[in-house]
Amino acid sequence: SSVKVFQVFLDILYNKKVELEAFDFQLLADLYFLAEKYLHVFLKDLILKEVSSRKIDSENVLEVAKVAETNTHLKEFSTSLFNICYVFTRNSDLGSILGIFDNEDVGEDNSFALHRLMAGAKRSRPNPSDICKNCKHE
Repeated sequence: SSVKVFQVFLDILYNKKVELEAFDFQLLADLYFLAEKYLHVFLKDLILKEVSSRKIDSENVLEVAKVAETNTHLKEFSTSLFNICYVFTRNSDLGSILGIFDNEDVGEDNSFALHRLMAGAKRSRPNPSDICKNCKHE
């Protein structure tokens, strides 16, 4: 991890005020790695809560999916990132989804992340509020 990430980690250990919402997903991944390495369960929970609370859009969904993919060794963190991607994908219209494909270059990283994103969105369960109370379908 970088010096900046380790400094943030030390700030948290010494109870300095740190705003996790100011950090990008990759920095949170690096911070989560340190929290896991040094068995800091409270920090791991804070990071997971922060990630789960974030809303993403068509501009950054692929970036978030790539961070999730490169950090699959951090199981809970990666799963949290994929879940917010899946929620975005399930709640977006077809035009927004196709726009993501249209705006990105073809390449191994992009193609793999997009494939995983679409497959995961298909498998993910809808929120109970997304299910029609009348017919019990999405």
